[in-house]
Amino acid sequence: MKKKVTSQKVLKAEEAKTQWICHSDSGIRHWHQAEVAGYAAALVFFTPSDDDSGVAHALEHMVLRGCEAFPESRHFFNLRCRLNLDEFNATTQPETTRFHLSGDNLDAAIEGLHFFVESGLSPLLDQTAFAGEVWHTDIDGKTRGALYQEMCGYAAQPTFADAVSLVCDCHCRPALYGGMPDTIPQLTLNHLRHYHRRFYRPDNVLLLTRGDWPLDDIGKLLSRAVTRWQRRTDSEKYRDVPEPIFHYRPKRRQVIDVPTSPVWAAILATELTRDHHQIQLRQRQLQLQAVTSDFLCWPRLRFSYCDKNEQNCHEKNNHEEENNEKENNEKENIAVVALQPWLEGIARRIPVRRQQWQWRYFAMQQGSLVARRWGDSLQRLYQCAARDPDIPNVLRSTTINLAPLCRDTTPAKHGEFLADCPAITRLAIICRVPDRYHNQSVAAWLVHCQQATLRWTWLQSQPVISSQAEWCLHGAHVQVYFVDLELSFADTLLSFWCQTLISAAPEFIQRSIQVTDAGLIAFVKDENGTADYCVPAKTEQRLSVSYHQTTQGWRLCSTFPPETTDSEVCLLAQGIMMSPEVQDRRLEGQCYTLAANLDLMHRQLNIEGIWDQSPIDSISAIRQSLRSLVDEVLVDKAQIIGIGSGAEGLWRTHYNKFSPAYHSALLQASGCETQPDFYHPDVTRLTDIARQMLKALDNVEMS
Repeated sequence: MKKKVTSQKVLKAEEAKTQWICHSDSGIRHWHQAEVAGYAAALVFFTPSDDDSGVAHALEHMVLRGCEAFPESRHFFNLRCRLNLDEFNATTQPETTRFHLSGDNLDAAIEGLHFFVESGLSPLLDQTAFAGEVWHTDIDGKTRGALYQEMCGYAAQPTFADAVSLVCDCHCRPALYGGMPDTIPQLTLNHLRHYHRRFYRPDNVLLLTRGDWPLDDIGKLLSRAVTRWQRRTDSEKYRDVPEPIFHYRPKRRQVIDVPTSPVWAAILATELTRDHHQIQLRQRQLQLQAVTSDFLCWPRLRFSYCDKNEQNCHEKNNHEEENNEKENNEKENIAVVALQPWLEGIARRIPVRRQQWQWRYFAMQQGSLVARRWGDSLQRLYQCAARDPDIPNVLRSTTINLAPLCRDTTPAKHGEFLADCPAITRLAIICRVPDRYHNQSVAAWLVHCQQATLRWTWLQSQPVISSQAEWCLHGAHVQVYFVDLELSFADTLLSFWCQTLISAAPEFIQRSIQVTDAGLIAFVKDENGTADYCVPAKTEQRLSVSYHQTTQGWRLCSTFPPETTDSEVCLLAQGIMMSPEVQDRRLEGQCYTLAANLDLMHRQLNIEGIWDQSPIDSISAIRQSLRSLVDEVLVDKAQIIGIGSGAEGLWRTHYNKFSPAYHSALLQASGCETQPDFYHPDVTRLTDIARQMLKALDNVEMS
């Protein structure tokens, strides 16, 4: 067993330097955390949603479609293809709209932040972009638009439909802030311009940054953007206030909202899934609903009636519903009064240790989801800022508080919710073994590792999220047990693994095991004492392309031969995504998005069309982009650097954004490059690969 090379370096939030910065020229509030590695930034506009129109969501799309400083409509998509960043995107939440980025390249980070600030304050908001980005009616009378396609796709998903159904059945109904397929076509450009004038203002935005940013340069950048915004605001004419838009669906059931604190809602929701509590709920003719959903972000205990006789709202018209509103409220109050003592009795019987565990596990789940979706840097940025006492309430995190017992007399909250969660990382036990060693002993040992880890972490009162995975390679298998946990606890768990689990491993694993920052890594050698057999899955000797339909659209899967390097796969993907033909599919609103996803462990590039109206036209656009790569030889140095930077950004998004040490070890176990060279491509080989893919694509059958 080799000695561990380095140890996890944990910078606690209280040890990091945080400060509020006053940019007097712009007036924009700025929270900054210094002395940490990398760069992360979030431009947060406070954008409440008062109806179901999805205007905040539509405006998030629209501000990225050109502004006074960057009027080109496709500039955002070009930046996404060119900037070497881990994350560069925007998201709409119930009460905020966030434009955020992260990465290690300062120049790319500043360029991305500059674009976000200018776009947020001074967007063009023209009718052409509105038609492609939000909605329009085509010559066949069908509704099109990227946002409309997105929400139609979501509405077709069972989980989303259940979330909408729960919202519409609630007594205190929150807004469907993302919009619905029946409300988005009621939006006009006037809605967006009016909403932008109200909420996209320097006094209604907060900038969060993390890393050693040049603060003086940021101040100048903000000042120029605010000056441009002021000129624009002074020249705007007054517009009529648009009417609110609501999605209507009759109530189908009565939902009982029990007033509990978010901490106790998370604890009791877990406890009520036990069999004996489920029997008692069925005796009460009640069914436990999700504690949170897409629109009900604030944890709350909610129940619905199982008895069909109680679900009488479905058959009533509007007038009858209004007349029975008082009766339904009284009925809900009676049900709450009956439930409260029972729930408090359950709460008293839960040991304090399990209470704390369940809440921390709930917070861990939320933190892990944010880290996997947006990356380590942004998860840590939002969490550290949320602990600042001067941060706005909507961004503040909720810490554990077990008193009062479970009652909460405050009205139900429907805004954003963030549980206090420390920095998250991933540790793993990775075993790469030849086929002849691939037997039940490795799988049994990993099961033992999982059981021992869960028992020990319970005794340490440290919740973790764990799972197993397996990949089949050419002549070998990679089997993995991984754990998501608090970064500050990683070294402790790794020490436990070294002291307890290694001795229980099969002998051929023990001989090969190494201890690294990623966890325990075992690369078992073959009979010759080498590991040359281990290359990514070699199912095809030549490049092949296949078409698949998915629940969200379609996927074009390209499998490359072993001699194709990882950097060549990434460069080819960026060459396709940067082509005007492919970008126009998205800009014209024919689909929600076209995305390139890497699976280098299986030597695959997956180009996916999400909620695409015409897959045939999108495949034709990809074919045309390949022809351009074949016909137009890359000789311009700036063009090569641009594609190389974007290819590195694509690779980092998949393998560096979240827990890079784990992904690096996983790539190494699969025979992939851990540090690909994207800036010195063999142009002739890249052209030949594009030609092969084009030829394979011509033979694809679309079912």
